[in-house]
Amino acid sequence: MKSSPARHEKPRPAGPTRSIRIGAEPDEIYEFLSEKKNLRRWWFRPALPLDDAESERWHFQRDPSSLSIDVRWGGSGRWRHVRVAVEPEEGGARVAIVAHPVPGCVAGCLERESIRSARDLRRLRRAVEDRADLIDSENYWI
Repeated sequence: MKSSPARHEKPRPAGPTRSIRIGAEPDEIYEFLSEKKNLRRWWFRPALPLDDAESERWHFQRDPSSLSIDVRWGGSGRWRHVRVAVEPEEGGARVAIVAHPVPGCVAGCLERESIRSARDLRRLRRAVEDRADLIDSENYWI
């Protein structure tokens, strides 16, 4: 007889997903996303400064095989978790942010995270596309 996994080991369903199309190569987008130093250019949470991104309040995990990153932050039983994934699409890529439910996520936290994720995606698109324009321009000086 097969035993069922412990309750805390059951996979949690994904929460709300937001996505945006970016006119750049998937590998270029993932390279930008996977650099922790770029996080402050596109990801913003007002109550959580990125200056202490090396502290235990932050977990930043890359998965090059799936072109995704996981960002977890918080403390004292109030953790948040989002996964950012890049999918190839004709003429560029689609980037999606999924807010994952975690213990301590009070009513409405996933919806708020989804709204923030939509803003993050717009900032990400600007950061990646502006960077591509700069690198490809004749006025780019090293």
